[in-house]
This record gives sequence, C-alpha cells and structure tokens, in this order.
Amino acid sequence: MSGIKISDEVVDYYNNHFKQKKKVMYFLCALNPGGTEIVLKDDADKREEVGAYQDKTPEESKKNFDTMKDKLKTDDPCFIVFDFWFKKGERVENKMGVISWISDECPVKKRMVYGSVKDALTRKLEGTKSIQANDKGDLEFDSVVTVFK
Repeated sequence: MSGIKISDEVVDYYNNHFKQKKKVMYFLCALNPGGTEIVLKDDADKREEVGAYQDKTPEESKKNFDTMKDKLKTDDPCFIVFDFWFKKGERVENKMGVISWISDECPVKKRMVYGSVKDALTRKLEGTKSIQANDKGDLEFDSVVTVFK
C-alpha cells in the first residue's frame, strides 16, 4: 500500500452499520483532505438517510444504485461500498461489493493514489469483492450486479 491507511471509522461503520445491522444500502468513502487515510465521505448526520432502505429487494437495490450514481462527479474519485440485492433463480440474495469510482477525467495523481489503495480497502472490508469504474457507462446496475453474483 502507498502509506495511506483505511480509517478505523470506515471499518467500524462497515462492520456495525452496514454488514451486521444493514441500516444503509451503500456508503461512500474517500481520501481525507490531507491525503493520509480513507475516511467516510458522507455527513455523519445525513448518513442514515443516504442510501437508507426499507425493502431488501432487487428493485430497491437498483433504485438506490441509480440515486448513488447520479451523485458521482467525474473529478471526485471515491469508493462506493454497496449491498447488492438480486434474484438468483427464485431466491433473492445479496452480496457486498466495493466499486472504485476513478473517472478517466480525474487528474493522474488522484487516479494513481486511489488505484493503489483499493485492494487494501477490499481486504479490510471482509466479505467484499471489488471492481473499478472509470465512467458512468461502467455503472449500469445489471452489468455491475452480475460481477458480484
């Protein structure tokens, strides 16, 4: 890793609010302003509302995914931790995944830094797989969920 650490806050939030209690369907994390660690990106007060979900269904998962995707900016890379719900045969299942949002329009230095941290983040967030998205065309729900099935 590049000397950039994954904050305890990110790991704790993943384990306690996301993985176990399933309070939100997704959350975002990014480099802190000093560039020394990956931290939660959303406002703590609003985080329970952002990506909150009632129904654990593929339809609700797609709706939250599309809402999240609309918020992404091409010059602002981040990591998206998402709880994908999908149908497998007649059953509804879920898998947790990390999407590295690193747009091709992002400055080269940012792309290199985020690229160097993504594997470490995935290892810290046990039970996740990861993919990288370089433009919003890479973020079509049906295509992305297929990777995580």
